[in-house]
Amino acid sequence: MAEETVGKTKKPFYKKWWFWAIVVLVVIAAASSGGGDDTNTAESPQNEPAATEPASGEAPEAEAAEPEEPAEQVAKIGDALKVGDLVFTVNDAAMTTELKSPLGNKTGNWMVVTVTVKNESKEAVTIDSSFFKLLESDGTVYETDSDGLMYLDTNDNFFLEKINPKLEKQGKVLFAIPEGVTDLQLQVQTGAFGMEKGIISLSQ
Repeated sequence: MAEETVGKTKKPFYKKWWFWAIVVLVVIAAASSGGGDDTNTAESPQNEPAATEPASGEAPEAEAAEPEEPAEQVAKIGDALKVGDLVFTVNDAAMTTELKSPLGNKTGNWMVVTVTVKNESKEAVTIDSSFFKLLESDGTVYETDSDGLMYLDTNDNFFLEKINPKLEKQGKVLFAIPEGVTDLQLQVQTGAFGMEKGIISLSQ
């Protein structure tokens, strides 16, 4: 009698020992790789201070304002005005309609300003009538009249006049101006290039 072969029932794969061995190995590998510190993770620099931001409601600090230029000095008749190493004092300002000289007289409209200039530097300085200008309130500028050399006494004009240290010189400057001009100011300066300037009001 032939022996009858009966097929054995196969176990599911998840019940086999080798399946669970693989699972355990995978879990161990995952745990060892995930539990350590990740050395490639970028860290924020510890030595650099964090940028501070203004608190809400606070305005950011304004940039430092540039220093303003000092206002030009304004003196009056009789006041001593120091500009650099020179001190200017207007003694008188008067209008005239006639200039006189041995060569003849001339009529017109001029302002004659009598000024004393003192040298407070340690060296001699040379001044000239071109160091003076008349200013009108609307910005009009009057320069000295060349007739001053002819109609002013030699001792009174400021034509390339040298003044030694601690000494002073009094002289006159002549300006041809239109009739009716008022509220004038005398602008004085140091040097031919006028590096420093000052203003003297000629209003009485």
